[in-house]
Amino acid sequence: MGYLCILIILSLQSIFFSKIEIDGNKSFPEKKIIQKLDLAFPCNIDEQILDDKLKNILVFYKNAGYLNAKVKYTKNGSTLSVQILEGPLYSIGRIEIKGNKFTKSSNLEKILGLTPGKVFSLPEFENGIERILTFYENKGFPFIKISPSYITLGENTLTISLGIEEGPRLRWGKVIIKGNTVTKPYVIERQMQIKKGKYFSSQQLMESQANLEELPYIKLNGKLKLIKGDITGNVNILVDVNDARSNRIYGLLGYIPEENNKKGGFLGLLKIDMLNLFGTGRALSIQWNKQISPYTKLIFIYKEPWLFGTQTSLNLYLSHEINDTLYSFSKADIEFVSNLAQKLSMNAKTGIEKFTPAVMELPPARKYLFGTGVRFSNLDNPVNPQKGIDYYFYSEYGKKTSNNVLKFSVSLLNVIPLFKNNASAITIVAKNLKTNNPPAPEYEQFTLGGYNSLRGYRDRQFRAIQLLRISPEFRVLLSKKSRFYIFYDCAYFKTSIYSAGEVNEFLKCGYGIGVKLSSKIGIISIEYAIGEEKTFMKGKIHLGLDATF
Repeated sequence: MGYLCILIILSLQSIFFSKIEIDGNKSFPEKKIIQKLDLAFPCNIDEQILDDKLKNILVFYKNAGYLNAKVKYTKNGSTLSVQILEGPLYSIGRIEIKGNKFTKSSNLEKILGLTPGKVFSLPEFENGIERILTFYENKGFPFIKISPSYITLGENTLTISLGIEEGPRLRWGKVIIKGNTVTKPYVIERQMQIKKGKYFSSQQLMESQANLEELPYIKLNGKLKLIKGDITGNVNILVDVNDARSNRIYGLLGYIPEENNKKGGFLGLLKIDMLNLFGTGRALSIQWNKQISPYTKLIFIYKEPWLFGTQTSLNLYLSHEINDTLYSFSKADIEFVSNLAQKLSMNAKTGIEKFTPAVMELPPARKYLFGTGVRFSNLDNPVNPQKGIDYYFYSEYGKKTSNNVLKFSVSLLNVIPLFKNNASAITIVAKNLKTNNPPAPEYEQFTLGGYNSLRGYRDRQFRAIQLLRISPEFRVLLSKKSRFYIFYDCAYFKTSIYSAGEVNEFLKCGYGIGVKLSSKIGIISIEYAIGEEKTFMKGKIHLGLDATF
């Protein structure tokens, strides 16, 4: 037992020093080398950890072309003396590539990216090897192997030799799916966008993985796997999935206090999404919205994915709103959405709008419209992102009997990671309306105010023909679906009063706090915001629940 204790004590010996001296360094300053150690002084460190720290210096030298560099240390009192033997600086001599049949050696040398006579860099060499592997994998060679070596010639030059084993060139075979009990196999195959008979591509495999991860009604069990094809020259893909809950219900309840002789009360929103009807990927959404005026709106959306087997989907949009006893407004749209690239999509829309006055001194109106837009989104998590952007631009032209209406809108969400589990998010929204017969009536103008808009104000409190809204947030990410956040909304906008033809400018700001918490029943959200009446009792409260079933 005594011997064991001695061995444990010896194994845990530490080294104390308050100063470091570097000797033998000719190519790099002492300060830069000490930075590679990443130590704080005075230092009391385990001997094994110190050895690992010194390896950082060795790796630094080898990456810079000093392949024979050596590092050792001695300790004199409270001073750690580090001796460096740099050795020769190696440059690139000849480059030899053997075993390649698919493409010429000169092409592979260009992909490798090394220039004879240039100082040899180990990271650049490894990156070049990776580029050659990627080149072959995207040309149908999933089992490519490269055996790199470098041979010393003279004192400071290298002959670099690469041995290529290309392996068979394969084509896409079958997509084998297991684990799905509700979702139809063709839904998964279409989302993967794999073209049977085309040559294998590792880039396509990664994109197929990302495409499947975007589907909310399935869950992938690990990465896509390659298995031997049934036919010589083919490679099959194994997709292991589980069906996820595909229906979603979202409810929002808000309270607006009475202010400026305007009555207060409760407002609400209820939205039901069925995202995978009968396992076909078709979607149906119904939304009911009630606000204070009184104002009610009913929305119906149907999605037909992969129209005629393409990567274009069709959306049918119907809505009807009643604004107090003043007027009703109905809308019917048909929209085509096409995926242009992994994160890029484009949409085209056509439809009809109908305005029916009840009390307002406005004539009934009908407008035919055509719109187009483009979206780019690379958010790492659509529910609770920590990084990425979401950009959308949309333009719309509307034709009435004697009026033409042109609308533009741009929105940008930029999420930037700050520290661990912290992020900043800034939303910028700009909109503009033009007509050949101003002023534009109220129902044509953009709405502003309320949840997901200018917070701290009533929902749809303002109408605008032009607006610019900037909303920065600081977020503390509590989990994958939970966060606490502080926000500030500021909007500059112009309003047009139809009866008087006046145009007025406003600058309104609001701020507040919110939290989204993931629970067994769904994501619970609470948000409190204060507008221009900066008193606690005048604040606006919204409670929300987002659940799947």
